[in-house]
Amino acid sequence: ITSVVLSTVVLCDCCYIILFYLDCCHVDCCYIICCSIDCCHIDCCYIICCSIDCCYIDCCYIHLLFYRLLLYLTTVLRHCCSIDCCYIDCCYIICCSIDCCHVDCCYIICCSIDCCYSDCCYIICCSIDCCVLDCCYSLLFY
Repeated sequence: ITSVVLSTVVLCDCCYIILFYLDCCHVDCCYIICCSIDCCHIDCCYIICCSIDCCYIDCCYIHLLFYRLLLYLTTVLRHCCSIDCCYIDCCYIICCSIDCCHVDCCYIICCSIDCCYSDCCYIICCSIDCCVLDCCYSLLFY
């Protein structure tokens, strides 16, 4: 265990002592964590102890609303759910299914979506009668 820790510290330019497995260590982004990290970029670093499905340099978010020290003390407001839509310019956290997900058209919804295009996007939780790329509108009644 000691040899593994030493080898890990040597490879990092931000060195610290840790007795657990270290997944992320960058020059400009250093932190101590005792759980798995799925996303770790130089320009986008955050701490999380659950799964992360989306991780981009230009689109970063923190699943915990607490400071770094509180990570080891509480599990409140921790999002350990799936993320169905994840783009560089459009990132969000959601714990339900997403049927539509485009780079230029992103939204969060927990109901069914019948129409979903890149240039024509809207949120609706009811039936949609017309859904074409050049002709999109929402109909809230049958």
